[in-house]
Amino acid sequence: MRARRLLSALAVAGALVSALTPTAQAQSVTAEPAAARVFRDYAVDGRIDPCRYSARTLELARDNVRPDLEQYASEYPAAVRAALAARARGDCAKDAAATPAPAAT
Repeated sequence: MRARRLLSALAVAGALVSALTPTAQAQSVTAEPAAARVFRDYAVDGRIDPCRYSARTLELARDNVRPDLEQYASEYPAAVRAALAARARGDCAKDAAATPAPAAT
């Protein structure tokens, strides 16, 4: 009887793990290109243009900094945080408001 309960519990746990695995895998597939785009921008001049990326893309980049990037580009995580802070302050909205609208013809 005990063995049957244990076996049932293990089967349920296995089903849960297999059900959750594709979700985690899909998130990492989405995060990798986003993080790579942001890092390529940083690699050009050591800065990240916060208005070029959505807040979600910057969050994905922040949450997926690889250990080798932290080691060899130690200022990169701070640059991502600064870009997120700029978006949160509304810096990108100010840029949009400062650009004049095209004249009507």
